[in-house]
Amino acid sequence: MGSPPEPHDKISYVTDIEGNWEFFVRFIDLSEALSLIALPAHGSPAAQVDLQDGWQLVVGGDCCDKGGAVGGSIRVVSTLVELKRRYPTRVTLILGNRDVNKMRMTSELSEGQLAHERLSTIPGPYWVPESKRVAPCAFLRATAAQQLGRAGLAASLSVAELASGYNTLPNRLRWMLKETMGADGEFERRRAELESEDTRRLAYSPRRAEIALLRGSDAEHALAVRKAAESSESEARDGRRPRPSSRAEAALGVTDAEVCESFVSSVAPGGFMRGLLDAGQLACIIGSTLFLHGGVQSRGGCALGRVPGREGEVQSPREWADALNACVQTGTLAPAGRTRA
Repeated sequence: MGSPPEPHDKISYVTDIEGNWEFFVRFIDLSEALSLIALPAHGSPAAQVDLQDGWQLVVGGDCCDKGGAVGGSIRVVSTLVELKRRYPTRVTLILGNRDVNKMRMTSELSEGQLAHERLSTIPGPYWVPESKRVAPCAFLRATAAQQLGRAGLAASLSVAELASGYNTLPNRLRWMLKETMGADGEFERRRAELESEDTRRLAYSPRRAEIALLRGSDAEHALAVRKAAESSESEARDGRRPRPSSRAEAALGVTDAEVCESFVSSVAPGGFMRGLLDAGQLACIIGSTLFLHGGVQSRGGCALGRVPGREGEVQSPREWADALNACVQTGTLAPAGRTRA
């Protein structure tokens, strides 16, 4: 994370970019602190942005997910991570809930979690109100009804038939994004970003085992994800399951398998979201100002001084911030290979 920021610098602050590339570019254009030197080029999804002397940049979290004209999470996050690399002591990346929850993809999209026999045992997200909570099984049944055009037929499918026909990596990722991350539509926005003219021309080759946008990613892990999705496509061709295609997939040419590969590779070592998680922190104090994502006070009481997995409260705000940041670095927030579901 680098040395503590200097309190006498001027501070430029932006938060909740949420993958909106157009918004981010407008912010840079209006900012006294930042200068846009070049848009993504030479095979890199990161724009070249300079931070002026005497300024610090604090990004308040929620860098990804919703997008603007098309998805922009790849470009936004890659640019921010590159800024942090170039200005390690003057750029602070606060992690928001939309950033931190991507840790879940390292375990919840694993082969064991996707096993058909587990489908009926996985509940909906406990943090969503019960009246709005949707488990994977219910989501897949709704997906079946939409694809079959007959709700009654979908309702008659057994869990085993539902799992065999619809429990695919793309569908489970869609469930995760919509029902557990508040990112409905992000699957198609990611497809559009991968297919966008600039991204495709500079850094994307369709139907390859790797995505150049995510160069440096764990190739073996990405290839395993690709094979899992392509297995579903193969079974569809053989008539063993309905083809999980979409109009967007046919129109744009980027397959569901490649979209899944992009998401999973992004959190693997070398991926752009892993880069954000590695470079980011939960809290920062500059001078007498505390920066973090979300509120300190809630109906459940005051969170100040409380640290996940730790008894009691930390009295010093600076020690509290350091303890929270240590949770990210040590994986206390989302231990690898474990999931709440």
